[in-house]
Amino acid sequence: MPGLVLRLFGPPQVERDGALVHIGRRKAVALLAYLAITRRAHGRDELAALLWPEMSQHQARSMVRSALVVLHQAIGKEWLTLFEDQVALADQPDLLVDVTRFRRLLASAAVHRHTSLAACDACVLALADAADIAMSPYLAGFSLPDAPEFDLWQSMQADSLQRELGDALEQLALIHAAEGRNAVRTAIDYAKRWLALDPLHEPAHRLLMLLFAEAGDRAAALQQFDECSRVLAAELDAEPSPETVELRDRIVAGEVRSTVDALHPTTQPGDGVRPSEQHGFHGFPDAPTSFVGRADEVEYVAARLSDSTCRLLTIVGPGGMGKTRLGIEAARRLAPRFADGAWFVDLAPVTAVAAVPAAILRALEAPGTGSTDTVERLLHFLAGRQTLLVLDNFEHLLGAAEYVMQVLAAAPGVSILVTTRAHLQLQQEWLLPLDGLAAPPVPGNLATGVDGPTNLNAGATKLVDLEAYDATHLFLQSVRRQLPDFQPDAAGSDRIAHICRLLEGMPLAIELTASWARRLSL
Repeated sequence: MPGLVLRLFGPPQVERDGALVHIGRRKAVALLAYLAITRRAHGRDELAALLWPEMSQHQARSMVRSALVVLHQAIGKEWLTLFEDQVALADQPDLLVDVTRFRRLLASAAVHRHTSLAACDACVLALADAADIAMSPYLAGFSLPDAPEFDLWQSMQADSLQRELGDALEQLALIHAAEGRNAVRTAIDYAKRWLALDPLHEPAHRLLMLLFAEAGDRAAALQQFDECSRVLAAELDAEPSPETVELRDRIVAGEVRSTVDALHPTTQPGDGVRPSEQHGFHGFPDAPTSFVGRADEVEYVAARLSDSTCRLLTIVGPGGMGKTRLGIEAARRLAPRFADGAWFVDLAPVTAVAAVPAAILRALEAPGTGSTDTVERLLHFLAGRQTLLVLDNFEHLLGAAEYVMQVLAAAPGVSILVTTRAHLQLQQEWLLPLDGLAAPPVPGNLATGVDGPTNLNAGATKLVDLEAYDATHLFLQSVRRQLPDFQPDAAGSDRIAHICRLLEGMPLAIELTASWARRLSL
């Protein structure tokens, strides 16, 4: 049995060793929920400003101390970690937070590789268990009117969890619909729950219409269309979309008898996921060539961004050094560790700092536009998500570092990997300066000049050495795309090594030089 259980779907409840615990102060409950969801340490000043914004800093810090005493008495000191000026919820094996469990179940289905989600019993069970956990809204009935920043955070978390639940319910409805008429009633139950989250959501209305038709209940399908029309007119003064009207007409004409083909899920959860973007790897450009070298750098980036103490890592280096390729390969390694995957944002075409939030929203395929401020939309969309953002080519938009800080503050589950020629000058930033690929060293008996090596013993650098160094390996690989049978002799190997040293291991320069292989004396 878990030692500490936090139930945050519905009115907040706390259990310790199987018994309900009463926490008499609402802000102590809010503090516990905030620590549980963000899953990281927070400064006392930060917590004071979040929960007691109307007080002076001294008074607010005193209230933080008082709330911590209340929590110590209610759940025990062992569940809170206090170090220097930081406060965190202890990450112990017998801690159970229902929201964390919900998201881990969804993540397990999202990253499990298979061609059909419906064919994987483990993933279907994970989605069903997640849906059972989230039977009530996040922190239902709980609010702090005198702490507007906390209320905003709570609202964004609730919206994010509702979207995640909606995706799961849609997938469950589609899966059971694909099993045929014996399971269609179960599909209808899940679709009804999906629609209840947002009665204005036409795709949920259409799915129910299709499912009722699949069940042979045409009257119920048409009643669902009428309900869709009624709620759209009442709330938005709008009519159903042409797609919904067309579906109604097909049902009236008796053209909808089976929805198995239309509803059978063949991808991971999510609308419109392209095959190349399955398993959490979204929007990344296809690599024209295989990735050479940088094993240590990939390992470093993956290790750092897997550590909760690092949420912003910047790869810095001159143009042509391979920053983007390294970022892509590191993101490929990291994507399964983020429930909402990794997303690539190409900032090269963006010319204005103010346009960066919109560019990120487009890359994330965020729905809708509306009149909401773009920055607010971005923060709202990312809040509660567990995502890796790769911001590529940031150097001409350094003023947008402010948006990076806002995302990190508003979305604790988001980590950011930046590639740039100049770092962002942020306190939270971890740096990885990128140098050239390793090339063979100059042999001790070798004098070099601009035109190449002189006074050397033949074979000072052998072919096997070229394959062992990343720079010369890349050179050989690039040449062999034009000359598949290329095998340099000893003198040619020496010259290739010399060229790579002159180019200081810069990948782009090596590939461009190798493209002249037919004209070089190798």
